[in-house]
Amino acid sequence: MRKRAQNITEYAVLLAIIASAIVAMQVYVKRGVQGRIKELADQLGPTHHEESNIISDYTTIQQGTTVQTYNAGVSGSRVNETVIRTGGQRSWPALRSVTTP
Repeated sequence: MRKRAQNITEYAVLLAIIASAIVAMQVYVKRGVQGRIKELADQLGPTHHEESNIISDYTTIQQGTTVQTYNAGVSGSRVNETVIRTGGQRSWPALRSVTTP
């Protein structure tokens, strides 16, 4: 009976060592997977544009009026404003157009 208890204890210690090793390796495995995902994403295309790689051509028209009132010690103001933006961007090297209405 004593030998059986010793075997169970040895298996429990071995299982604890294996579980500890798996938990310790989890960080490194996670980093490796994230690195591979980033590498694949970079192969598909950039996620941002460098400023030197973009040509922007926009026209902005801004019109507005401001009405200020003062009546019996109470002042107020109202602003009516219209902004219209037209144009777009092209990026190098593909020169994909990005336009806004």
